[in-house]
Amino acid sequence: MTISSTGWVLFEFDTPFEYNGTDHLMVDFSFYNTTWGANFGYVRCTNSASRVLYTGGNTLADPLTWTGTTPTPIDDTFVPNIKLVSGHTVPVTPAATGNFTAGIWSGALTFSSAATGVYLKANDGAGHTGRSNTFNVQAGSPNGSLTVTIAPAAAVTSGAQWRRSGESTWHSSGSTQTEIPAGNHIVEFSSVPGWEAPASQSVTINSGATANVTGTYTQMSMVWVDFAFGGVQFGTELFPYSLLEAGVSAITSGGTVRIKTGMSNQPVRLTKPVRIEAIGGPVTIGR
Repeated sequence: MTISSTGWVLFEFDTPFEYNGTDHLMVDFSFYNTTWGANFGYVRCTNSASRVLYTGGNTLADPLTWTGTTPTPIDDTFVPNIKLVSGHTVPVTPAATGNFTAGIWSGALTFSSAATGVYLKANDGAGHTGRSNTFNVQAGSPNGSLTVTIAPAAAVTSGAQWRRSGESTWHSSGSTQTEIPAGNHIVEFSSVPGWEAPASQSVTINSGATANVTGTYTQMSMVWVDFAFGGVQFGTELFPYSLLEAGVSAITSGGTVRIKTGMSNQPVRLTKPVRIEAIGGPVTIGR
């Protein structure tokens, strides 16, 4: 390691170890040059009752080759200032990256958990390593999002909407609802005059992801008409149209209009093949 400036210097241990913070701990700093001269550096120390052992010289071999009590150590109470920092690994995906260009790699990473003071360490397996600056990893949202698309466009124009079961607010086609708790949800579709709504759909919301659902409406091939009905009208048997013209406009070509017993003097103009049926008794249309 080359030390080119003053201040704290980080030395990373190659092999993790457990330490209880109480027992004696020996840290060995080895420094060896193939040549020597008058210039040297300093290490800031603190006078302490703790003991430090050191030795050195211009005729000694590489300290990593010393054994036993040779050379003879010198004891002192000036202990180098050190800070021992503990940590743990945070699994990250992908574990292997692509090639580095000019010492730089960029890409998306996914961490298994939130953490502070995280840094990335790269190793090419050929003796080259690198370390990033420290950063914090924030936990992703435990919620997800949902986007629902409604087809065809004519159904959307007629007012088709969607919502999750239990909601009171309807949403437009293509809208995205965020911050939905992860888990299974039911998507239901609104009733639209002249259209058969798709069946409700079950969708799984995953944390930090957006689920997509498509609901397709079909134009009614059969509608109901009751001249005496005055409630909400969808063309169904329970909620029939009160006007024959509304029923004829709503169905597909060749569809069927079922009219409950009654009479209407309103004229109707037919522009497509339609089958008209009287249900439950005679029906009078026109004057």
